[in-house]
Amino acid sequence: MHLGHRSLSTAAILAVLLLLFAETPKAQAQALYGSIVGTVTDASGAVVPGATVRATESGTGQTRETSTNETGTYSFPTLPEGTYDVAVSRPGFQSYVQHGVAVTIDKIARVDVGLQLGSVNQSVEVGAQAAQLQTDTAEVRTELSTKEIQELPVPINRNYQNLLVLVPGVSPPATSSSLAANPARGEVFSVNGGTAGAANTRIEGASAVNAWLSHETAYVPGLEAIQTVTVATSSMVADQGLAGSASINVQLKSGTNDIHGSGFEYNQNNALKAKPFFLPAGQRKPKFIDNQLGGTLGGPIIRNKLFYFASYDGQFIRQNASQIVTVPTADIRAGNMSGSSTPIYDPLTGKSDGSGRTKFAGNMIPASRLDPTALKIEQLYPLPNLGSGIANNYYATGDYRVNRHKVDAKVNWNATSKLSVVARLGALEYTAFNPDMFGDNGNPVNSSATRDGTMTGTVFNGTISGTYIFTPHFIVDSYYGLTRLDNSQEPVSLDKGNLGLSLFNLPGTNGPTRRYGGYPSFSITDMPHLVNTQILLSITLTLLMTMWRMQLG
Repeated sequence: MHLGHRSLSTAAILAVLLLLFAETPKAQAQALYGSIVGTVTDASGAVVPGATVRATESGTGQTRETSTNETGTYSFPTLPEGTYDVAVSRPGFQSYVQHGVAVTIDKIARVDVGLQLGSVNQSVEVGAQAAQLQTDTAEVRTELSTKEIQELPVPINRNYQNLLVLVPGVSPPATSSSLAANPARGEVFSVNGGTAGAANTRIEGASAVNAWLSHETAYVPGLEAIQTVTVATSSMVADQGLAGSASINVQLKSGTNDIHGSGFEYNQNNALKAKPFFLPAGQRKPKFIDNQLGGTLGGPIIRNKLFYFASYDGQFIRQNASQIVTVPTADIRAGNMSGSSTPIYDPLTGKSDGSGRTKFAGNMIPASRLDPTALKIEQLYPLPNLGSGIANNYYATGDYRVNRHKVDAKVNWNATSKLSVVARLGALEYTAFNPDMFGDNGNPVNSSATRDGTMTGTVFNGTISGTYIFTPHFIVDSYYGLTRLDNSQEPVSLDKGNLGLSLFNLPGTNGPTRRYGGYPSFSITDMPHLVNTQILLSITLTLLMTMWRMQLG
């Protein structure tokens, strides 16, 4: 099976023109940026027009400058996420500096300033202040900070989406779909009772939708690479569009003038686990090892100009998976249904409405009445290895393995005081093997992985964005996103020839190329399915298969 999908998400080729009018300056936070606004007054409370206001990002040195208008207000729209120092000066007043102003995506930070009379050479400095209630927008918004993302416990796979359960109105997220269809292990949840998948998730401003399964995200960045996650669940402003129930914005970390890095390793195993309740007697506790490791590194390429950040996240699963299933006994294979109290009727007797049918003597089907194709198919099932009953009589086991490699990289370039450019790439590569129950056929042993055989694939998700400041009140920003999934699944029997034709003489079960090879798929009630290939073939196996179903019922 080959699943190839491509989704081009042009969030805004020529995005937002922010015209900030002199009378009432506004700073609407955007899906990719935040804002700082405020009012400057003197000691008497009168507004101070013409004051110079400068915002400097402490990590990269990027600076923006504007002036207060006649009403004493100012604004810095489309600010990249970071921690800023806001400085205000005007002749006749002491200078004022507010340190540690946190700006995150989709957030308006307000810094109101009261200037004191004095010399400009005199200054008043204020340290970081506690976050205030956001009063500049009616949006209902929750933010997951870097500290919360790094320190709160998350389940296996270390997916930030598990933390969305902390957001009011969000149902507990849960993983769905097979690894082959959902390699990023994106999770499904609903918001405020809305349809699952109605939320729109953006990574650095561009939507990351799984084109095959639109209720899941196509790419999930490594947990250590994420700076903040913001979730708007109600009263969303216009730039948070394309969302039915919630707008989720994921911002990755960026490099700064200082070199920062981290390393991690997490291990889960069955050392402290009890034996599974239904494990057959004499079986050892099944192996389970899940190692997840990686690290991050970020710093300057050119101080105050060009910065890098990179993250690696690897996951390696080794598991002895198992299931207890039903296979036909030797008697059933021979047509001997005498162990069943359900009468077995000859399908060649009676009327079409079922009346007038004749029972098989002793519930025994004559060997001459057994279908040749059915006899071949029954050989694909092994004999029971668990007890003497006709149900739940086979213990299937096999080694399941997964290797996943995830890389997130980001470059920030402050080209000039007016132009800034950001480029990021997320890449996921994975391989997995899920053995069949009966060697080269049967359902997958690990049912949670859904598909059997070898699964491979890659996912790419990237964003390029840019901002140009024509004037403090005329700014153009744009961003472009690309998401590509290229996934495949190959059953174990794929390279064993056209078995549907050569072994079972069933027309239409194989095609001219390799992708149509292997066994067709047989679906029998109360029995494990026999093999999944490119073509899903549903066959009624006449007499013998009907007898099995009646015997088990």
